[in-house]
Amino acid sequence: MSMKARGKQMQTVKVIIKNDGTGLEEALDRTTAFAEELNLPQKERIRLRLLGEELFGVVCAVTKEFSAEYWAELDGDTAKLTLEAKTNMDPEKKMNLVDISSKGRNEANKGLMGRIFDIFEYIMFTPVDVEAFDMAQMQAGNVQMGCYAGAVTSSYIWSLDQYRNDVKNAHDNNEAEAEWDELEKSIIANIADDVKVWIEGDKVCLVIEKEVHAG
Repeated sequence: MSMKARGKQMQTVKVIIKNDGTGLEEALDRTTAFAEELNLPQKERIRLRLLGEELFGVVCAVTKEFSAEYWAELDGDTAKLTLEAKTNMDPEKKMNLVDISSKGRNEANKGLMGRIFDIFEYIMFTPVDVEAFDMAQMQAGNVQMGCYAGAVTSSYIWSLDQYRNDVKNAHDNNEAEAEWDELEKSIIANIADDVKVWIEGDKVCLVIEKEVHAG
């Protein structure tokens, strides 16, 4: 398997994945091989694969043309599964996303991982001023919890850790109760230490983080 390694850092080669299934099997195989290369305990290998399956499952649920780069890497004691795509989509694709948002999301894009991917996809297809990203733009996707308020500059837009805190602090809200129930049932919430979405230049990134014990 081709990897770049240095100290407690390692990265797989990048794979282009698409919602028509292109690259998904290779990406999952590389994630599995990555866990084996790190000599992780069997339980952690299974968990990394499950996280990859969750991510690739929502990629397949995208109804419009979608393409992004995927790779796995080790940063210290944290394994990261990264999806990165350019945000400078053509006007037709941007309008398609707006149309989808107004009519409701893809029925297959349910659950917490689907909600996270909504944010990623929204930013990817929607014109975004990175220098003054107003979180009000995210309301169309019904993903306000977990978002960082105010403007950001090439920084995090959403995190699972922040989402957990927001849901916990809004425990008296009926909607929050439903979201807390979703958190408890979610594979991604129970396995991942954090999931982050951020804008960097003309790219949007989604990273699943999991602490591991490399051998």
